[in-house]
Amino acid sequence: HNHWVLDQEGAAVMIFPAEYDLEPVNLLAAQNKLNTNNPLLCFSSPEHCKLAINHPKWQHLPMLGAVTSNAYGISSYPIWQGSRVAESGFIHLSFNAKENFNLTANTIISQGVRRISTNLLINKANANCISEIENKSPLNSLQSAIPKNIYSMFLEQPYHTLCAVSETKKDVNLNDDDKDLANALNKGFYRLFNIINIDESKESIYLTGKIKEQQQCFWALRDNLIAKQEWELSLQTLQKEIKLPIFAMLFCNESRGPYFHGNNDDTDLALFKQYFPDIPLIGIYSSAEISPGSHYQSLLRRYSSVLTIYSQ
Repeated sequence: HNHWVLDQEGAAVMIFPAEYDLEPVNLLAAQNKLNTNNPLLCFSSPEHCKLAINHPKWQHLPMLGAVTSNAYGISSYPIWQGSRVAESGFIHLSFNAKENFNLTANTIISQGVRRISTNLLINKANANCISEIENKSPLNSLQSAIPKNIYSMFLEQPYHTLCAVSETKKDVNLNDDDKDLANALNKGFYRLFNIINIDESKESIYLTGKIKEQQQCFWALRDNLIAKQEWELSLQTLQKEIKLPIFAMLFCNESRGPYFHGNNDDTDLALFKQYFPDIPLIGIYSSAEISPGSHYQSLLRRYSSVLTIYSQ
């Protein structure tokens, strides 16, 4: 875990001992044989990522992983399995730890955004368009939240502003720990969508993902300082909780590399090495990350770093 490659071709290999056998899994054939205590690993191309995690047969299974593509979101990097391209466009893998060698997966997620509004209720929405928030226009809502010195930039380049949307809506039964959507949002369980267009005549806002009425959201901006603080706090917590760490996997969005933090510094990797200097780590830069959520077992995330440390 001493080097990283972002803007050129490269390869990384981790060799696992026989006690922690990592094997490809055919989920349709292995439903009753899986150890659901640990998430599956999932790698997918952009065209197949929804099927990879949302198929009715396995959407109840927790997953970790990444979506691979080039800078334009085009899958010029196919998924390989057994020295050949996977026809399905995705693969699932599972650690089949031998007897007396049980693995525990400990996962942290950093999305690194600065909240600029309170939690807001989406009153009216259709597909990826929000037309009413908290009984007023979305454009008015965002205008009152966004810093005045960047509002003109927002009108020219709205995609730099984000909408953090709750995973679910009010009519879904929530976990005991999450009595309401606001609680889930405050814990960091949300999807991040870019604003791709504004309709000034209707004062509506278009996002990069579909939303539903009665979901909650908040407006946000990406912030590298908050991302660093969030990441370091999570690592400190893991360091105290994990007694016997063995190895780790890091799926880091390509937008969180040195171009985000500056000074040619991969801050996520550097901080991991600071808190877990002797733990082998392997990972990839990705166009999207896969990890469990609050109410769904597997979610596609953006602008995130997902670290899983496996311990005995």
